[in-house]
Amino acid sequence: MELPYSNFDHCLLFNAIKNNIDLKKAIAYLVSFNEYENLKAKALEHSILIFNEEIAIYLILYVGFEENEFVQNMMINSNYISFEKVTNSMHEFKDIDVKYIDKLAILFTAISLGNNSTLEDFKIFLNL
Repeated sequence: MELPYSNFDHCLLFNAIKNNIDLKKAIAYLVSFNEYENLKAKALEHSILIFNEEIAIYLILYVGFEENEFVQNMMINSNYISFEKVTNSMHEFKDIDVKYIDKLAILFTAISLGNNSTLEDFKIFLNL
């Protein structure tokens, strides 16, 4: 397990995203409504970057003086997300559109997009 952040919960989140293909795909799908392959995760100073050659998604972890991390990285098809509803209204992000994504939406999207047998059982269970 990698420990790139001082907050242990952020380390757990990073490792879950880094090690789970379905989780990365679900987050990318909720942001763009397109399916992407070969997604990678990278720990940045204030966020988790989920990316491939077509898309970049910054999951904002810390709020404060990190605006430069996001403004400098604004490129075509860059997306900024948060699990906190208030992030989009904060002064630090006045020039950046931050999308709120609910964690349960990610879970259900991962189940719907996933292909392994456990996820197939969950799909059947949810539809009964």
